[in-house]
Amino acid sequence: MSNTKSIKPYFDSEANILEWVRDLEPNQCFILSDDEGSPNYAKTVRALDALIMEENASHWKDNTLTDLPPDFINEEDGVMLEVMRFDDHSPDGKKNPNLARQRKMAAEIEPFLDLFPNVQHVFLIPDTGLQTEEDHNYRFYYKAFQRTVKKHLNKLPSYRKNHPGLKTIFLVFDESSGVYFERIGDPNNPYSAHLYYPFWDERFLEVFEKSTLDYLILVCPFNNYQTTGDHLVLPNLTIFDIAHMNNGTRLRHLKYDESKMFSSEK
Repeated sequence: MSNTKSIKPYFDSEANILEWVRDLEPNQCFILSDDEGSPNYAKTVRALDALIMEENASHWKDNTLTDLPPDFINEEDGVMLEVMRFDDHSPDGKKNPNLARQRKMAAEIEPFLDLFPNVQHVFLIPDTGLQTEEDHNYRFYYKAFQRTVKKHLNKLPSYRKNHPGLKTIFLVFDESSGVYFERIGDPNNPYSAHLYYPFWDERFLEVFEKSTLDYLILVCPFNNYQTTGDHLVLPNLTIFDIAHMNNGTRLRHLKYDESKMFSSEK
């Protein structure tokens, strides 16, 4: 019988995603709620602190192997958390060339893992060989977000029935690499474009802003990008106070022209 270890990519574990989020600094987070200083803003900060502050890590109970979801329960801070993932690779939510290539890479690497007994985590970064529009596609991106969040919103009543009295947080983990831009002016000029803001994208907001969900957290770990000069730094985490964010001064609704969107990953 072989003792070869099996490979499980790091972010296949909800606990690992939670651990990655916990390493974020407050200045990497963007809060969308009532105006800063309001009671609702303070409550949103507390919900975020329950997630990212190391001193609160012990408050969370891993609930992923039980029959009473969601994924994590935090009775002490009065919140529960469901973790989900999406990316910009799949046209229909079924075929995903990136994940297919990851599985192939895992099979190729597994026979050699016994040579590295101290390996704790494995990160797989595949090259699908596809043209950019087939691999990183804005329509795939927002459709994947919509499908993922809608599916879990349908389960919201059961979460609350299982754990009454707790506020519900959806943590939506964006595994897309790179960022998006919207072309402006000359279509042949690659430098003539607006930076894309997913947290103000109407196609994202319309999915959940009228729901009864308490908080949604959008995590974008790979949204760093380079330009020839200074540029805006995008937040790695955005928390939406669903019930109160429409009263805030920082919530916008931007409608992007799908035909002009392109990924920085080429």
